[in-house]
Amino acid sequence: MEGKTLENLLGKQLRLTLKDLRVFDGNLHCIDSFGNLILKDVVEYCFLPGNDLPQTQRYWKLIISLNDVIKCEYAKEDDEEKKR
Repeated sequence: MEGKTLENLLGKQLRLTLKDLRVFDGNLHCIDSFGNLILKDVVEYCFLPGNDLPQTQRYWKLIISLNDVIKCEYAKEDDEEKKR
C-alpha cells in the first residue's frame, strides 16, 4: 500500500491484523482525528497462534481500530478484482 494517499484508500476493502491475532476485513470508511481506522461491513476472524484456520468469525457493521494494528493490507477480494 506504499504511495497511496488516505483519500485513495477510502471505500477500499482492507485487512487489518491486530496484536492479539484478530483479523478484520472491511471497507475503509474514514480515519478519525486520532488516526484510528474506521471500517464498515466487517468480518472479524480470530486465530490461535500457529493455526491457519480461524477459530471464530463474527460480523460487525462498524469497527474502530485503535493503536493495536500491526499489519494493514488490501483484502484478497480487492486483489482479485485488480486481476480482471
